[in-house]
Amino acid sequence: MKQTFRSVYTLFIASLIILVSCKKPVEPQQPGGGPGPMPGLSHKYRISAEALPGLPNQPIANLFAKFDVVNAQDELVVNNKLAAISFNGKFTTEEMELPAGTYRISKLLIVSGTGNVLYAVPVTNSAKATQVSKPLAYPMVLPAATSVDIAAEFLKIEATDKAIDFGYSAGEFGNSNTPPVETDITIQMRTRIKVGDILYDSIQSSLVYRTFDATNELKSVQFISLMPGINTVTLKKEAAYHEFIVQKWGGTYTKRYAKEELKKDIVYEFGEEKEAKKLKSEITARWDGNMYKAESKNNYIYDGKGRLTKVEFMQKRPSDGTPFVARTENLEYTDGRVEKISIYNEGDVFAGTRSIRYNTAGKINHITEDILNVSKTEVDIAHHGANGDGLDEVNFDFRYAHTSSTMTYYQRRRHGNLFSDNSFTSNRDTETGSYQYDNNINPYIHMNWPDLFLSRSSKNNLNWQSRTYFGSYPVNVAYSFEYKYDSEGYPIELIRRYKSYITGEHLFTTKTIFNY
Repeated sequence: MKQTFRSVYTLFIASLIILVSCKKPVEPQQPGGGPGPMPGLSHKYRISAEALPGLPNQPIANLFAKFDVVNAQDELVVNNKLAAISFNGKFTTEEMELPAGTYRISKLLIVSGTGNVLYAVPVTNSAKATQVSKPLAYPMVLPAATSVDIAAEFLKIEATDKAIDFGYSAGEFGNSNTPPVETDITIQMRTRIKVGDILYDSIQSSLVYRTFDATNELKSVQFISLMPGINTVTLKKEAAYHEFIVQKWGGTYTKRYAKEELKKDIVYEFGEEKEAKKLKSEITARWDGNMYKAESKNNYIYDGKGRLTKVEFMQKRPSDGTPFVARTENLEYTDGRVEKISIYNEGDVFAGTRSIRYNTAGKINHITEDILNVSKTEVDIAHHGANGDGLDEVNFDFRYAHTSSTMTYYQRRRHGNLFSDNSFTSNRDTETGSYQYDNNINPYIHMNWPDLFLSRSSKNNLNWQSRTYFGSYPVNVAYSFEYKYDSEGYPIELIRRYKSYITGEHLFTTKTIFNY
């Protein structure tokens, strides 16, 4: 089991007062900025729906939740807020935030980018309330242990429906429930941006859609949220010219077409190819009840070709808190690929090597990690390639020179991310995991820095996980991930919350600051 191996490896590293690669070393200074709201608890909430009547369970462009929130005194604190809806297995808004308090969502609609009301949640005791299992209002208490997910049940607005039957004021729906006529033009489009060697083609972006008449006079402007993947966008059939301005990660991509140039059987793509930003360092601090105190720092050094050549793991001395380089990894390249990583302890004392081999397709198929006088691990890696559903499975077979135990580990990937894994050892220890990700850029995948588990191979950033263990159990597990990003889609701050795996009790909170 991965946990078993990591325990042995961590024991060795701890004896030398260094950090394993999955830990963050230590830095004496404290990152700037305030402590933020109540570590261990979340002030964030989102609205979700398992399904929307009449819509396929797939990304749909141009959908927004429109809602009101009242506090415990029935005072309106959120009025007609619009939140873009994306699809990640269910329809969900982005996370939003409110101060500590008791709230109720008193109005909840789904509208198009033009304001058309498409779906609504009926209010308790309204004529439509009996058609759903959970009518409004939806209670919400903040802060909570994790981000609050408000699971909603919507009804589709039909042409004969009246707002008053849903418990809303008579003018709430307006004439907005008129569906597009069949003669409307629809096209398909998506955003695709290649960052370094990694293609991001399942990302959310913003579209400004403008139309012009035959004299080139501007006739309309529409703002649309493009969901990850391929989107179907309805166009104005009377327009002579259509202009599309897509914005993502600091880039603006504009295309203009005459009406007769647009085809329904083409996917129009917007984006570019650009170099990946290099992660220079990261500082991790722990909340002590009053402030964040820095515990570790990683420094990343690159050569003139932009290749990672050295990683320094820093930590503090327990006696006086002075910083020192506890561990170093030096990367060596052959034909542009990392083939050897030399590991050094404090004082540049040689500790071991990690050797990497590749198959004919350029994928890693074997890793040997030899830690002097402690352990030697051999890993055979088999890549099975994507099947018809886009699922790519990778098998790992671990053998250890210091023990007769073995471990088999399976990874399953889709859309460039690890979404599930499991492992078992010859001692019958097992471990399983499920994972979800944001749509932004994971800086680690662009560093070409392999470890025994290829753990830096997902192209997006982990924002949810569920793990189970049998036989050996971790002391703590991360249960909450909150990111801040720069304008180019890279994380600049990550707050992680950890709990006891056995009791579920919150244990501690860390903040990581990323510098590029």
